Amino acid sequence: MPKTFTPYLPNTDLSQHMQTEKLLDCWYMLSNKHLSVLIETNSCRIRGIFTHGKFGRMQKLLYDTRNIDQEYWGFCPRVPRFSSQNHDLRRLDYMPSLSRSNPESVIFDAKEKLLIMRGIPLTTEAYQDEFPLEEIRIQLRGTTIHYSINYCHESWLPGMLGKYYDPPELMSSWYPLYSHFQLDTGKRQAIPYSEDSFSKVAGKTLTLSDLKGRMPEMKIHSASGRCIMTSEKDLSRKGAHRLRTTIQHPLFKDEMKITFTPNPVTLCANPYYHSGEHEIDILSKQKPTLSIGRKKVSVEKVGDEKYKALIQLKKEGTFKLIAKTSQGQSESIVCVLKDPAEAIKKIGDSGMRVFWKKGQLKNIVAPVYQNNPVRPAIPGVDITSATTAVNHAVYKSHGLRVFPSLAAASRCTGDMTYLSQAYDGLMALVKKAHQFKNGDLLLPTTFRKEKNRLIKSSTCRPSDTGLIVRAFMYTHDAFLELGEATKAQECLELAYRFGRTLSRVQLKNGNFPARFRFPDLNA
Repeated sequence: MPKTFTPYLPNTDLSQHMQTEKLLDCWYMLSNKHLSVLIETNSCRIRGIFTHGKFGRMQKLLYDTRNIDQEYWGFCPRVPRFSSQNHDLRRLDYMPSLSRSNPESVIFDAKEKLLIMRGIPLTTEAYQDEFPLEEIRIQLRGTTIHYSINYCHESWLPGMLGKYYDPPELMSSWYPLYSHFQLDTGKRQAIPYSEDSFSKVAGKTLTLSDLKGRMPEMKIHSASGRCIMTSEKDLSRKGAHRLRTTIQHPLFKDEMKITFTPNPVTLCANPYYHSGEHEIDILSKQKPTLSIGRKKVSVEKVGDEKYKALIQLKKEGTFKLIAKTSQGQSESIVCVLKDPAEAIKKIGDSGMRVFWKKGQLKNIVAPVYQNNPVRPAIPGVDITSATTAVNHAVYKSHGLRVFPSLAAASRCTGDMTYLSQAYDGLMALVKKAHQFKNGDLLLPTTFRKEKNRLIKSSTCRPSDTGLIVRAFMYTHDAFLELGEATKAQECLELAYRFGRTLSRVQLKNGNFPARFRFPDLNA
């Protein structure tokens, strides 16, 4: 990276002061030179699949455009069940809960790259009752993930499921960069993302591939079930594409293989580069040609099936890189950025204007703001359109995101004005925070103003407390770099006092509740 680019991020995330072991103990990684599988045992699912090594730069393949606080993400088992109420059938989906699914036992064999979870409780959204899933076994061998699942003993089925039920299934979502699919038999076909909803029963084997070489080929094989592929447009995300696979298990148990195969050509380009000269690797058996737009770039062999190109990225903007051989091609879109200092200063200038200027709200960050010029606003009063803040709110935790921008603006310009405003804003919030007997601090999600009274919301979220911890860490590093050691230490201590509250609401399995009450901390 050129010397003109200065790091504007904190040097620490406070983890050395916090007890995070409970959460980390629930994460297991099965990994070799080319593939890594991240498993979260407190929700009993594969959280991430990463390719690297001979697949090129590290790439995450699992994806879901929905919010992660919903149940449907990662590799998620589901048992549909229908209950009869007043002659009406009601469907209930039993899945591992994000916070209530501790298995009875976890067996991890690092040498064999094997993880076994047994006695997994599946529940409905209302947590009315539980369905005990017997075992999930995940093992990594080479570039294949072996996933076996046994839902329950056959003798349990009639009593637990009653008369009406569909086969259980394993759901997953993948980045929609896959362009084609192939069924058990038949030719490769294009995935019709343009349709609102497209579904295809593939049979025992489903193959996904990308003709542009952005994703490695993936083959899912089910021993006793059937694979179903679904693509659709997520209308709630402005038509974003979504690609899902579902494996149904009529026998209530199955053994599956998820195998990844490198493309003939793999372009190892990052999505973002600073302007200047950069080396890019290309993995290919044949010598590829490389072009940036219409310009050809020379490549040289540097190893077995590995080539290198030296590219000049002088202009700011978006560029397409294409590496080709007779066997295929690999395409990558890269964005070239200049020194961000100028943009950071402009963001800091705007951030200075989103604080209330007088009265009991002085230096409190506003929940929303108006443009031209930027100034604080009250939702439902100054701004009538829908926002994420409740009507008549004068503070909402989302506003805490302004503080890292102000700290970065001072670090890249040397001007303490931005950092002073960040400090004053944080101290104003500390004065309105709840303080426990041991000194721990807590802020509610929202303040509303009614006449001359501030009404604090009755709930909090762990993520909101995390935002203020992050705000203090950015200001701590900025003060330290700019020679204000006393204020830097004060910010660190306040970050720790808010952070300790997070550890108090952390669940036994290491996860966090979606919300808890202010200030009694009850979920």
